Amino acid sequence: MIGIDIVESKRIKEAEMRTPGFLEKVFTPKEIAYCQKHKDPYPRLAARFAAKEAIVKALGTGFRGINFLDIDISHNELGQPKATLSKSPIKNKSPEELSQNIELSLSHTKDYGTAVALINFRP
Repeated sequence: MIGIDIVESKRIKEAEMRTPGFLEKVFTPKEIAYCQKHKDPYPRLAARFAAKEAIVKALGTGFRGINFLDIDISHNELGQPKATLSKSPIKNKSPEELSQNIELSLSHTKDYGTAVALINFRP
């Protein structure tokens, strides 16, 4: 199963300015800390937002049974993006099992963040 999403960096910045606590409702503390280490955190935040959207698209569930904070986007020791789920929207799959079967690619420019998620499992 595959999912893809693209998000404007400006949209994330505007949402943060308009909605107090927006970042904390959508991103884990680790994600926020990683992105804020960079001069312009918004392209990286946009890519992580896109990754979460791509994952729920690939799962085929949308955000039913899972929310933004149940998905943490980080990197492995080689810098490859990885997703860790703390909750599973699929009845017969554990969060650990799903996390191990997600392949993720992120990219960003100044204006856009994008992600592709591939999930290798049979429902």
